[in-house]
Parts: sequence; structure tokens; C-alpha cells
Amino acid sequence: MPAPTTEIISRHRGGEVDRRASRMRHLWIGLIGIAGALDALLSLRLVFRLFGANTDVAFVRVLYTATEPLLLPFADAFTDFSFAGLQFEPATAIALFVYGSILSGTAYFLRLALQLDTRVE
Repeated sequence: MPAPTTEIISRHRGGEVDRRASRMRHLWIGLIGIAGALDALLSLRLVFRLFGANTDVAFVRVLYTATEPLLLPFADAFTDFSFAGLQFEPATAIALFVYGSILSGTAYFLRLALQLDTRVE
């Protein structure tokens, strides 16, 4: 029975096949990193908006400014609402779900299509 592609690639050290697999693995890791960064930024925005963070603080202003373009496709889907002093921004929750699904799905199918071995050794 032939060895899986990942084992064949790992056996050809220094060859063209090994370099290609390495580049694809870096692409996969980069995609996961982008998904994690977007998730972190949007999660922070969700929590800061929920608890009414002070927009006079530079970090909060930078966070809101950086994440605003990510919310534009979802801005008018639902209206923001408040309950018991908490302000919920549905566009951020929708963006978290949509961007997370797209990037995670892309990374998953990239791993399947390229038969990448993503296990940590």
C-alpha cells in the first residue's frame, strides 16, 4: 500500500516537492493566523461595546476604527439595542460568525485539498 502524500513529501528532504509542501503549510498557518487575529479583534470590540468602553481611551478608538470596515457589510442587518445598561451590537456578532466560518472553512478545505499534515511534532 503506498504511503500517504504527507509521508512521501516528508521523505524527500530538500526536493522540490518538500519546498512546495512547506510553502502550502505556511499558507495554511497564515490563514489560521489571520482568522485568529480577526476573531480576537472582533471579540474585543463586541465586549468593549457591550460594556460601554470609554471612547476617549486611545486603544478603544483604535480598535473601533480598525474593525469598522469589517462590519460595513453587516451594519444595517439589525439595529443595536441596549438592555440593563449593556449595549449589544449584532453586526459584530454576525461578522464574527461569517468571517470565522469563511476563513476556517477555507483553511479546512485547503488542508484537505493539499493533503497537508498539520499535526505538531
